[in-house]
Amino acid sequence: KEILPDCHLTVVTRPQTSHIFSRCQEVDEIHEDDKHGRHQGFRGLFSLVAMLRNKTFDIALVAHRSFRSALAVWLARIPYRIGFSSSAGWFFFHEAVYFSWGMPDLERNLALLLPLKPTLQPKREDSLYLHQKINGSKASMTDRFLSHLKENGISSDRKIIGIHPGS
Repeated sequence: KEILPDCHLTVVTRPQTSHIFSRCQEVDEIHEDDKHGRHQGFRGLFSLVAMLRNKTFDIALVAHRSFRSALAVWLARIPYRIGFSSSAGWFFFHEAVYFSWGMPDLERNLALLLPLKPTLQPKREDSLYLHQKINGSKASMTDRFLSHLKENGISSDRKIIGIHPGS
């Protein structure tokens, strides 16, 4: 939204993660890609492609490195497609951005925007956490979590360790 302020930002995601994006004020629309349900197999893929094609997107940023994701945006005839060079379907993209496991996820995914703004760099104020509006104000989910701990008798001077074994 910062690079293309007047854009309509649509996120296509798994059903299990759509609620995360619904909390992000920059996201205008969310579509679920239920690749293990209604979008399973060839018929499901073509259903997803039909939805993408009907939306007449101008740009696709593909953060997933699967062949299926790259194929879907190509079949949808999205005019400008950007994805990672390590994608199984990298040849479906107009721009293939270098992928490195050594980069933090935030920086790696922001790299998909480099073809649109080559000078892009993460800023100090960029958050590693999604934000949501709470009672008209913007508060990070981390702030809410810490507040919840305090409400339940865990003082702020204790060490808190978070472990996230998944992606």
